[in-house]
Amino acid sequence: WLLTGVLYGLCAITRPNFLVIIAVVAMWSLWPQRTQSTWRRRAITAVLLLVGALAPILPVTLYNRIYGDDWVLIASQGGVNFFIGNHAQSDGKTSVAYAPPVWREPQGYVDNVWWSSKLWAEHDLGRPLRDSEVSAFWYQRARDFWRASPGQALALTLRKVYYFLNGFELESNRSLYLDRLYSPVAAALVWELPYGPAFPLGIILPLALVGMCIPAEQRRRAWLLRCCTLAYALTVIAFFVTGRFRIPVIPLFALFAGHALVQFYHAWRNKHQRFVRRAAFSFVVLAVFCNSTLYGVREIEYDRQADVLGVAYQRLGDYENALRYFEEAARANPKDFSHWDKYGRAAWQLGRYGEAETAYCKAIELLPRMGSAYTRLGGVLLAEGKPEEAVGVLLQALQFDDQQGPAHALLAELYAHTGHPELAADHVKLAEEAGFAVDPARLTSTRPATQP
Repeated sequence: WLLTGVLYGLCAITRPNFLVIIAVVAMWSLWPQRTQSTWRRRAITAVLLLVGALAPILPVTLYNRIYGDDWVLIASQGGVNFFIGNHAQSDGKTSVAYAPPVWREPQGYVDNVWWSSKLWAEHDLGRPLRDSEVSAFWYQRARDFWRASPGQALALTLRKVYYFLNGFELESNRSLYLDRLYSPVAAALVWELPYGPAFPLGIILPLALVGMCIPAEQRRRAWLLRCCTLAYALTVIAFFVTGRFRIPVIPLFALFAGHALVQFYHAWRNKHQRFVRRAAFSFVVLAVFCNSTLYGVREIEYDRQADVLGVAYQRLGDYENALRYFEEAARANPKDFSHWDKYGRAAWQLGRYGEAETAYCKAIELLPRMGSAYTRLGGVLLAEGKPEEAVGVLLQALQFDDQQGPAHALLAELYAHTGHPELAADHVKLAEEAGFAVDPARLTSTRPATQP
């Protein structure tokens, strides 16, 4: 039981939904058994389970307290994830499109959803917030939606139940079906027919739902599996549904699917025709339901897939293909800031400044407070030989961007090339104060740099 708890704790720090599973198993261990185990023995069992679970979790909590100066059990993104799946514009399955938009870029890489949730919460409340307070803010926003529109919230929840039980693998930041193009193994294991089942879950889920209704010889353990399956499913449905959130519960569904097949085989072999007919009919009905295509469940966001390919080619140094896929992403979803931003950067890297300028102007239209877009547009204008326009754009960048170093560096470069060494030196100093080192070669070259 102690080792079981440790394994559950490791699961929880990877996927916090397992905290609910730990609670279910602990309560199950306390439930009276036919073996008439004593209350004291059952209590010791539950305590060992919880102590084991705390062993991996407690170091994470202490790390959050010491280095994050906040009491956070595992992670603090629960609030914004709950909001993504519980507000008036939510579709119950899409994460980034319904997250709070980012208007200011952080220093280095951070999770954009977390970063934007923090900026918006602090902006709305008018003060700096700890991560736990940011999470509480978004939980409250989601609860406000439930109070204001209970009918819409309930309809959205039922839609999420449908998504959870559908055999199609809903994408999060990439689609499993994209992997089929590059992996024979993925192509064999995951596929879907336009007017047929999605394999494998389009078969496993209806079988599992039938199997959950068939009594088992070990009733107590079967009830534990049912409760764990239901509890985990509810934790996903409460937030929003994607394939990667759902995958940890699939092994439990597979057990029930196997149970259904075994029981169906025995009933057919023993000529229990009534059971066979009922089970077969139930499976057919559920298979139709689990493979239906309501609410756009099988829609693949091709713009996001093009974006994934563009990033891959960019990392390989193949900027021509990167530009092609970023352009495809931007055309497919012209309301996504990041597509235009990446399109502009790839065009700049290839020296196609006109395309880069157009792309950054589109990005600024979508997020007028995103300072980094102004900075990059200023760099493009500088490379195009438009210093007057570049100055105006870069000064705008300084109004919005927290990390002002790049804008100051470009202004230093601009003034150095237009015969204003004093102004250039001032901006070099400001860039360095902002933590951005200026390359002296860019100030002394015969013309502005042509790369971002």
